[in-house]
Amino acid sequence: MIPSTISAASGVTGLLKKQIKSSVFILYEMTQRRLSSDQMTLRPARFSDAPFFGEMLRNAEILKTSGVDKPIAQSTLLLWWWLKKTYVRLYCIDAASTCIGFIGLCNPMPDNSAEITLVIFQERHRRVGYGTMSFTLFMRSLQKYSFIKRLIARVTTDNRAALSFWAKLGFSEVHLSDNVAVMSMDLRSAGRGAD
Repeated sequence: MIPSTISAASGVTGLLKKQIKSSVFILYEMTQRRLSSDQMTLRPARFSDAPFFGEMLRNAEILKTSGVDKPIAQSTLLLWWWLKKTYVRLYCIDAASTCIGFIGLCNPMPDNSAEITLVIFQERHRRVGYGTMSFTLFMRSLQKYSFIKRLIARVTTDNRAALSFWAKLGFSEVHLSDNVAVMSMDLRSAGRGAD
């Protein structure tokens, strides 16, 4: 009895893994490659961005406010591998032809949800609208080209600016866990009619 239960459970696990892999491939193929507005562009991250990301992700303030775990890798190649392994879609946020941050999706789930990360690296680029513009471009692309129906943001509870940012975008708090607020947004109803 136990061996058949184990094999049935591993069969279900294998099926879920296949479903997630095919969903990730569809997400990758169906999203736009480059998203633009008048003031900024979201472009797919490139290997040449890895050293800059590595430098910025060593900053303790950025790690604390972004919710991104510090990557273990110190070399460019290992850091790029970590970024590609972590994020299903990763875009650089370019303003005036300069990378000022990134936005990406990670942890896609079978329920058609995924986690979102948005990081603006330097203080001078924060609270001037780049985060909102980046999210709006990204969200509209997901609504149009993706199977993702719900976005999840994780924010430390002491980061009031990030909590306020995500709430203003339409995310609502789902629950608290280990000093982290888990916030969620339904993409099917978000931002409709706000073109």
